[in-house]
Amino acid sequence: MPIYSRGDVLLVRYPFTDLSGVKVRPAVVVHAPHPSQDSFVVPLTSRLTALQPGEFALADWEKAGLNVPTAVKRGTSHDPPQPDC
Repeated sequence: MPIYSRGDVLLVRYPFTDLSGVKVRPAVVVHAPHPSQDSFVVPLTSRLTALQPGEFALADWEKAGLNVPTAVKRGTSHDPPQPDC
């Protein structure tokens, strides 16, 4: 399993809100190095308007290897699908 460093930009499979599928999107690693194999990432977006509190535009998006101006998004949570009753 690869070891990622804080600030690495990755492509991550994010589920749609309704969990009907996934889309590959960029994300940035934000955790400090630790012994776990898990990585903590936050999604990135090219939408720079109407950013929510806690979201911000990246100053060095080109240096990070991104193709367009990019902002860090807040993480989102997803409820697991409910079984049919």
